[in-house]
Amino acid sequence: SVAFCTTAATIVSGAVAERINFWVYVFSTISIAGGSYPLVSQWIWAGHNSDFEGSGWLANKGFVDFAGSGVVHLLGAIAAITSAWWVGPRVGR
Repeated sequence: SVAFCTTAATIVSGAVAERINFWVYVFSTISIAGGSYPLVSQWIWAGHNSDFEGSGWLANKGFVDFAGSGVVHLLGAIAAITSAWWVGPRVGR
């Protein structure tokens, strides 16, 4: 799960490369790892019955996550798009 979490956080680095301060990136990584990722992964992989993987409320509604790729890439993409929009275009583009 740690590898999935770090992958979701590093997707953001590609979207905002050379446009943010290092410490802003560290803060965003901590907020994804400590807040967003646990919340979203809980929606899919765990719920009231945390002993059974895939019992979160999205899984109960039919969402199928193949090897964790849905959580990782959707969370990373949403964070990357939001960060890129917030930072703005690269200089000279």
